[in-house]
Amino acid sequence: MEGDNRPLDYWLLIGMQTAPILFVWLFLRRGYRSSLRRAAFTYAAAMTALPMIGTFG
Repeated sequence: MEGDNRPLDYWLLIGMQTAPILFVWLFLRRGYRSSLRRAAFTYAAAMTALPMIGTFG
């Protein structure tokens, strides 16, 4: 798709490291590749689920 070449901003990467469940929604904006969106949502889900597994395990 044309226009899927938005560069990753430094602040967005820092946000994904600190609060992935909040910053992952910014990847839904136009310009990001679908593979990058998939990776961001997978990372956010894993960073949210892993602490829960330790709590219930």
